[in-house]
Amino acid sequence: MNKMKNLFKFLPMFAIVAGIAFSAFTSANHVVQNKPLATYFWYEVDADGHVTSETLNPLGEVDKNAAMSLAPADCADTPAKDFCVLGSSSDDLQIDDQITSPPTDAIIRRTN
Repeated sequence: MNKMKNLFKFLPMFAIVAGIAFSAFTSANHVVQNKPLATYFWYEVDADGHVTSETLNPLGEVDKNAAMSLAPADCADTPAKDFCVLGSSSDDLQIDDQITSPPTDAIIRRTN
C-alpha cells in the first residue's frame, strides 16, 4: 500500500513531463500568408523623383515585380542608389511632375 501512495505522488509529475516531451515532437501548422504587393502606375524619374516619361503601364496598375520587367536595363533596384522608376496611384502624371514620399514598395533604384 505504501508503494501505491508513492506511485500516486509521482504520477502527476510524470504526466506533465511526458506531455512536454511529446509536444516537442509535434509540428506546428503555421501557414504564412504573403501580403499581396500593392499595385501602381510606374514612371521613369530622375534622381529627385521628377517624371521623365509617360507611364510604363498605361493599361492598368501592376506590382513592383511586374514593373521591374518594364523598367530600363539600368534599374535593378540596388539599395541606396538614385530613383529610377517610381510607382504612383495616378495614371495621368505629366513630364516634370514630382512624386514625393513614395512608399517603399513603389521604388525601383538605379544600378549605378
